[in-house]
Amino acid sequence: MNKVTTNYFKNLFLRKKKLLILYFFVCFMAYPFVMFTNLLTTDGVGDVQITVFIFNVCLFVLGIFAIVLPIFTFKFSLTKRHVDTYYAIPINRDHLFKTHFIAPILGVCVPILINYLIGGLLLLVNHHSSVYVYFNLLLILLMAFAVFVMIYSINTFFVLKCNNVLDACIISAAVTILPIFVFLAVNIFLSTQTVNNGMVSVSNIPDLVLKLLSPMNGLVVVSSIVRVLPFENKFLYSEVDWIMMGYYLVLGCGAVAGAYFIFKNKKGESAEQLTTDFVTYPLLSNIALASLILCFNLMGNDLTVNILIVISLFVIFFIVKGIARRSMKLTPMMVAEFVILMVLFNGFNFISRNTEFFGINRQVIDYSKYRAVTFEFYGDEANGCTEILDKDVQVLVKNMDENDKALFDYIEVLQNKASLNHKMNNGYYYVNDYCVTLDIVYSNGSNDNRMVYFYLDKEDAASLNTLINQIKE
Repeated sequence: MNKVTTNYFKNLFLRKKKLLILYFFVCFMAYPFVMFTNLLTTDGVGDVQITVFIFNVCLFVLGIFAIVLPIFTFKFSLTKRHVDTYYAIPINRDHLFKTHFIAPILGVCVPILINYLIGGLLLLVNHHSSVYVYFNLLLILLMAFAVFVMIYSINTFFVLKCNNVLDACIISAAVTILPIFVFLAVNIFLSTQTVNNGMVSVSNIPDLVLKLLSPMNGLVVVSSIVRVLPFENKFLYSEVDWIMMGYYLVLGCGAVAGAYFIFKNKKGESAEQLTTDFVTYPLLSNIALASLILCFNLMGNDLTVNILIVISLFVIFFIVKGIARRSMKLTPMMVAEFVILMVLFNGFNFISRNTEFFGINRQVIDYSKYRAVTFEFYGDEANGCTEILDKDVQVLVKNMDENDKALFDYIEVLQNKASLNHKMNNGYYYVNDYCVTLDIVYSNGSNDNRMVYFYLDKEDAASLNTLINQIKE
């Protein structure tokens, strides 16, 4: 950077020096001062717990800063009163972006880092393992800073896509909240479309969606490491999901490059105009509507309920579009967009249900990959079902005979019946003549276990009992 740019960079800090001093003081009081007081009053008992607690508070603060700071940092590009003044500064767009992008990062991270380096030294006083604790937490803190920069970069990208402060606030909030909304929608969709077969995990897929769409999950990952790592006398690199952290790093780098490109080409006259860029209101509102459609499946409802659902979805969609356009005028394009999304996602719902989740619901676990399979029974005493099946049975896969294989063939029959039952009852799985609950646990003698369950009527329970007796004989 040239001298003018360097002076401008210094000036950014000088203009906020009182705020930075206050922030540094708060950080000092929150950690080094508390640690020193704890050392004097209780001989340092609980200092690791204090450190972990303050660390998690720090993660929360970093998350808030990552959302809020881009709006304040680049607010000048969104207001007519300031945009011409800033663009007239004798600094090219390249350096102007870099100074405004980097300054808040340093202003947030450096005070936290300094106060950790000071306060963390008090960990070394009482614990023989504190060296590990100190450096583990330092590494995790640096990882937290990296996640903070990544979230800050993504929010900067979306803020610069906006043309006014109000839209920047709304879009920043939407980018933060919408991944949770999509997570819930996918969760609801899978719970109504899938039947338990031990292969499709209703929880794993939504969790993966949330991780991929929500950069905030990076801070959750760091927080989960903090709860384990400080109490160990080693560096637990295995506790870190490096693939996901690498994904977040790539995402952040892409966001920085995108934000830089937008800033360099952003026109001053666009300030305080309506935000129309595709990745803002158009994209986010359509994702929100698609999520709602997945939540409110039209199949299996009567006509009145479906009409109310469609009207409610359209009202929500219309309000969001109205906020974006600053006008509550209904347009043919808006109606067409709504109809297309309804047809696409309800069509997907229809195909998924009628193909039994694309055939996945009928699949069964490959028992040959496991060491042992245990069959556990829970009978309904009122129907006398405990007399049919009352003892658990374990099959060792490597010692299987024809009778054992016949049992697993029957499990495929039960899975097909369960899948069809789920399809015909609009996403619900129940048995009218309920008799026995069968839990099948596939085990490798480690944490890599899977389980599938079936509800059996008396006929199925009797058939299964015959196969079990053949195994016992």
